[in-house]
Amino acid sequence: MGKFSNYKELHRDRFGLQQKDFVHAENLARRSKFYSWDVQNHTHKDIVQLFVIWSGSGILTTTNGRKELHAPFIVFIPINTLHGFRFKEDSDGDLYSINAAFFEKELAQPPLNDQILKDLRHIEFQQSAHWQEIHFLNARIQTELSDINKNQQALTALLFLILLQLHRSTERTNKTSENLDQYTSQVQHFKRLVRSTIKNVSRVQDYASRMDISHVHLNRICHQVEQKNALQIIHELLIEETKEYLINSNFTIAEIAYLFHFKNPAHFTRLFKKIAGVTPKTFKQNTEH
Repeated sequence: MGKFSNYKELHRDRFGLQQKDFVHAENLARRSKFYSWDVQNHTHKDIVQLFVIWSGSGILTTTNGRKELHAPFIVFIPINTLHGFRFKEDSDGDLYSINAAFFEKELAQPPLNDQILKDLRHIEFQQSAHWQEIHFLNARIQTELSDINKNQQALTALLFLILLQLHRSTERTNKTSENLDQYTSQVQHFKRLVRSTIKNVSRVQDYASRMDISHVHLNRICHQVEQKNALQIIHELLIEETKEYLINSNFTIAEIAYLFHFKNPAHFTRLFKKIAGVTPKTFKQNTEH
């Protein structure tokens, strides 16, 4: 049986990130030039990352696909989250690598509860007043870090305020109407239930029962929010998780199929190709180049 593996922090040796550091700051342009502006897909098991980008653009790659982002924007990367970047050479900003244990203890406070540790977030600001506040906070962090007597409490407070702005901006973006807010919350709850049983997913009816709603209503709200039915969402979350195993573990395709309780490897291959457009074998080969 294969062993699941996480990538080590890509920049530790080059830029001096130590395990004992609670936060490490890097200039995006300097770091990206070292990687020719292209950071391949990887995960971090010990750190979360916050990208504050004020110029240029880039393509963020996750298990959900590729997303082009234009400055100014923020990206938050939780632990164990597959991601990669391809920045244009006019891009600039700051990257903060934060010790995960410190983050959970000091920064994941209400309203930034534990869920923020699990969700990759990104948002573009288009030079709004909210971005101006984040830009100011980021400048204050840089000033504090450059001080020989830098204050950990001040840095913690400033990082919390940036994350709070990210959280609030995300909430504002997601809220389009009172009903949609409620449906979005229910769908997110549904997704969390699916993720909690991802290696042995249940029937749509079972998840609906746990949410105290009918399976008809669950399908309706899923279609309202994501234009997909509940079973499609289950399948996409399932395949999303298997992608990480294909990329970051030594499991064979057959082992992954049985690990996630598919009837057989052929069933896994058919569903994977239906969702991802390619077979698991082709997907794995493509990620190795």
